[in-house]
Amino acid sequence: MQILDFYHALEKLGVYAGFQYSDQNRRSGWMERQKQCLLAGGVDQLLCELKDTVATNKEARKARQDVVRYYENNKKRMQYKDYREKGYMIGSGAIEAAHRNVVQQRLKLSGQRWSIAGAQQIVNLRASKKSNQWNTVVQLIKSAA
Repeated sequence: MQILDFYHALEKLGVYAGFQYSDQNRRSGWMERQKQCLLAGGVDQLLCELKDTVATNKEARKARQDVVRYYENNKKRMQYKDYREKGYMIGSGAIEAAHRNVVQQRLKLSGQRWSIAGAQQIVNLRASKKSNQWNTVVQLIKSAA
């Protein structure tokens, strides 16, 4: 299963809102309503609203087309109500922070020099360890020896 990062989905919608609504209060209110709609599982409802809205300018029209295409292509990955009910994370912030703090710290130790392939191998090993697959790694090493 894949989940489209909720905040990236909102960011894409915010580009359209920025062109469509010049008034900050109106834009903020509209974005908040759309955010709640997405959280309630209303992707289809939001798509209908976007398609029915008349763009106020050329940039808004293009941004609306972009966000509609993006949402239609990712609709199956945007079931945020269901994901939250199952306890899944809908944002990638924790993963991105872990990458910054764990992976980059390991790769940037004093005197360390890494190739892309070497760094990928370290990341793969760490992922195996954290996903309780370390025995598989051990068996692969033993069978190669």
